[in-house]
Amino acid sequence: KGNLMMSAASHSSDEEPSLHVISWNVAGWRRTLKEMTRTMGTSSSSSKGGEIRATQETLREWLNKLECDVLCLQEVKLRRADVRDSARALCARLDDDVYESFWACNDGGASQRAGLNGVATYAKKGSVISANRAPFGDASLDDEGRCLVTDHREGFRLFNVYAPNSSGGKRLGYKLKWNAALWRAVFESPRPVIVAGDLNNALRPSDRHWTFQSLTPTMDWWPPIVRALRERRVVDAATQNSATGQSFAKFRCAVTHPSTGATVHIGPHRF
Repeated sequence: KGNLMMSAASHSSDEEPSLHVISWNVAGWRRTLKEMTRTMGTSSSSSKGGEIRATQETLREWLNKLECDVLCLQEVKLRRADVRDSARALCARLDDDVYESFWACNDGGASQRAGLNGVATYAKKGSVISANRAPFGDASLDDEGRCLVTDHREGFRLFNVYAPNSSGGKRLGYKLKWNAALWRAVFESPRPVIVAGDLNNALRPSDRHWTFQSLTPTMDWWPPIVRALRERRVVDAATQNSATGQSFAKFRCAVTHPSTGATVHIGPHRF
């Protein structure tokens, strides 16, 4: 989650025109905007109007800094009513009129509760000819807000997708059906296609979180870990009160890293 992927492209005037597409699973657009505004230090007043202006300025500055042509967001976690009623606060409508946005939301019409998933595509105003938030023609696949298709004046079709996961196998059938519908729509497109987003797939075992990987690498490391733990030792570890400056003598357990020889502290401080 929160990973940002960019299709890097040169904007040099000496080269052919290029397109910079950014894809980002934000895991909640409202919270992401708030964090972007905080970390980028955009000034604002305490009023609601001031906060909205700061949020708008933050996104505008971010898009300009990255020279973004198309921004694809996944897991925006909003309903259509949220986007409609808070268009400026959510930057669904930008004041500078440079970008426009298109949304596919989960309003609870499918098997999942409203507000989950959701994708949004930002593009330069006037560059999108048409947008379709129900590209599969099947409510059970379209209503979860997982795919938004936009046709662009440059001649290509963009699929912004947040594919379902298998939920430990419970939704594997749905995932396979959804994926089949996606690739059928891709291959039947009359235009060149760009697929952007989060496909919820892992190409290699190493791409998966370690808790889902094979235990073989862990088992190979277990004997030296056991030896290191058996040879643990107690070492001095002083702490200091940051407010008063008072020091405290404490102790910690430590082991030696089996490969590097470095000291690794384990467990909390103890008196």
